[in-house]
Amino acid sequence: MELGAISKEEIKQMTAALDTIMQQNYFTYNNAYYKPQKGVAMGSPLSGTLGRIILAKVGKALHKTQHRDKSNQVLQQICG
Repeated sequence: MELGAISKEEIKQMTAALDTIMQQNYFTYNNAYYKPQKGVAMGSPLSGTLGRIILAKVGKALHKTQHRDKSNQVLQQICG
């Protein structure tokens, strides 16, 4: 699916779902539960996805600058 094919309503629904997930973002350590003050708990299935989204946005921004040739190399090294 192309990004342009996503409706504003679908974006609104995805944002609401992501907000709910982030509000219920807990992890355990030593039999105690913790909630990160910001970000996603390490090991969460969501952390990799959010990381890729952020890196894609950074990559696009870099690609528009004079560092176009370097941006692809850096992103390939980070993303594997």
